Amino acid sequence: MEKEMRKLLESKGKLTDKQREKQELYLAVLQYTKTETWPVTWKFNASNMTAPEAAQKIFQKTVRCSEHPLSQWLLVVQTNIKREIDTKLKQHSDYQALLPDSSLIERENKLSITDGPDELIIKFTKNKATFISKTILQSLQRFLENVSSELTYTIENILEIFYLIYKSLLPEDSEEICHRLIETHILDPIWSNLIILFRIINISSEYKIMEAMITHKDSDPTKFGFSNQAYIDPEVYRNCTSLLQVIVKSQSMTQKLRCLVDIAKIICGNPSSNQVNPNQRRLGADDLIPLLCYIIVKSGLPQLSSECFAIEQLFDMKYMFGEEGYALSSFLTALKYIEIRKVIDEEQDEQNTA
Repeated sequence: MEKEMRKLLESKGKLTDKQREKQELYLAVLQYTKTETWPVTWKFNASNMTAPEAAQKIFQKTVRCSEHPLSQWLLVVQTNIKREIDTKLKQHSDYQALLPDSSLIERENKLSITDGPDELIIKFTKNKATFISKTILQSLQRFLENVSSELTYTIENILEIFYLIYKSLLPEDSEEICHRLIETHILDPIWSNLIILFRIINISSEYKIMEAMITHKDSDPTKFGFSNQAYIDPEVYRNCTSLLQVIVKSQSMTQKLRCLVDIAKIICGNPSSNQVNPNQRRLGADDLIPLLCYIIVKSGLPQLSSECFAIEQLFDMKYMFGEEGYALSSFLTALKYIEIRKVIDEEQDEQNTA
């Protein structure tokens, strides 16, 4: 970070608009911090704080100060992005009405999806066909890509400047903590509308997953490749389903990701008793994907596909190498398997009739 900032400040060549903006913001923050008095006694007051608590306190002092250049810049960016998203959603409010309705899973017996080159055709047993233009979806996807890039740029800028300016006060190795604080502060207020955009451009995947939910609403875990020799406590399914509900209701991406991790831990950490052999064994990675598929299908929440897609697009992957990255990749794999489940079922039917 320091080398990159020094290089930017010492640059003699022509700067891009974003580079100039970053340079000016950094210098403004640097100048402003010379007037701050609270850092003088900070280390004494923060001696009993944990690293996350200390980082959060410093960040809150920054963003809650209306005169701080970082706070001012962040407010402008957030307001502009929110306005752009709201405007786009108003222009395509009819597409919001087309998003999958989970209540149909119990009421419908069949869902037919035709994924053509120009449009997506959705047909339920009891309803008329719905036609969704792929041209509009592609336009919205380009818009969302631009918004995602702007959000990523904003988070990186704030992180770099905040971390460099207050590095002497922050706990050691707190860059990831700061990143999560900034990410949460920027994304949480706009999440409710942002996820609608992700759902609209991901509507094809949601309907394909919904199709599997209707087809397999009475299936057991063996349908998804889980060993029929193992018995899983129903409490595991209930706990996982509750966490899936939290994911779609929460406005916090950090909480959503935490739920993904907790579900993976519940599954992999759950002892299963073998019906043939009474000795207990612990479920492993090979059991995770099949059980995730089963739990997701039973949840009746096709929007989980868009939730995980959004997390993948917006979270900085360099902080996702541990259990969070593993949990997210496992969910994405399970969701993709469910999405293509119809093709697998058709192939199996052909083999059985051959």
